Amino acid sequence: DIVKRIALAHPEIRFTLVSDGSTLVDCPAELGDDAFARRTSVILGKDFAENSVAIDSRRDEISLTGLAGLGTYHRPTANNIHFIVNGRPVRDRLLVGALKAAYQDLLPAGRHPAAALIITLPPHLVDVNVHPAKTEVRFRDAQLMRGLLISSIKHALGAVSHKVSDVTGSSMIGSFTAHSNMHQNHD
Repeated sequence: DIVKRIALAHPEIRFTLVSDGSTLVDCPAELGDDAFARRTSVILGKDFAENSVAIDSRRDEISLTGLAGLGTYHRPTANNIHFIVNGRPVRDRLLVGALKAAYQDLLPAGRHPAAALIITLPPHLVDVNVHPAKTEVRFRDAQLMRGLLISSIKHALGAVSHKVSDVTGSSMIGSFTAHSNMHQNHD
């Protein structure tokens, strides 16, 4: 898990983890604009990549980018929630809570979203010395961070949901029309 989190935070570096002759993690170095998306596909799986939406938001000096799973793509545990703050993988309660709040109307009870999100902000806006392992952070403006995360996720999922529902609606109407025409021809 630790190697996967670090590999996700640094797609430009190749990571290989071998234990007892078995390769547990093998991530080639990724370069280019879609390096993070390709690394995410390796770490979280191709099904996540195919069932996620790109996030790209900015507010003041804070940037939020990455991928968030569709509302229909959920997991039994929170293991597929990844946050990277200024290049450091973190497990932060504020961020996880905000992510879950963004999905609260979309997920069944007991299910968790999947996401790989990068937060970039000036160092003076975040304290990385909250936890000895530096896995938790504290934001100077926690409400701004929470609001940015929730609104960005909801906006991205809302945009995709309209496209999906339009396609599904058209498909259902076409199916209904074809079905109705078959019955009319038999009468």
